[in-house]
Amino acid sequence: MSEKSILERLQVKPGRSLRLINPPDGIASVLGPLPERSKMASKFDKADIVLFFVKNMEWLKTGLSAASDALTPGGILWVVYPKLTSVLRSDVSRDTIWKYAGTIGWTGVAMISVDETWSAFRMKRL
Repeated sequence: MSEKSILERLQVKPGRSLRLINPPDGIASVLGPLPERSKMASKFDKADIVLFFVKNMEWLKTGLSAASDALTPGGILWVVYPKLTSVLRSDVSRDTIWKYAGTIGWTGVAMISVDETWSAFRMKRL
């Protein structure tokens, strides 16, 4: 059985829209091509799946609400943050995301590794 692509693990399926918030340089090549009939949403459009990239807790705290507002009803929110083993030093981790998100009505439900630098934490409303 073949391994799923990153986009498949992020639940980007044919026909769904994807929006990237604060994407780092080069992330498009890491993610790969979108599935058939899927599209990249503009910064003004709501999307079925939002990848919200954060480099520190300040980015998380100032942007999580806006990232959740970018979702279509029933959409999927991923908070993408630097791994502890990454060359990017950060004060954000799975535990700090979970703790903060809980204070504003969100909880973590799943995690994936995006690449050697980034992990993604899927969130849902409480």
